[in-house]
Amino acid sequence: MIGVNDKVRKFRRERNISQENLADELGISQSHYSKMERGKVAIKINVLSQIAKILKVDIKELV
Repeated sequence: MIGVNDKVRKFRRERNISQENLADELGISQSHYSKMERGKVAIKINVLSQIAKILKVDIKELV
């Protein structure tokens, strides 16, 4: 089963957005964002909602 973090990574890469750029949009460090994408830190629902908006996908596609 593909996890939320893997789906976020997939959509981010498809849109050619760097981790650093996405982290800047979210107002967090690239290091923290990387941990979320690798599944080391849980992605909170409010952050996931922001990510979905930035990536222009429905949040349902990420969960």
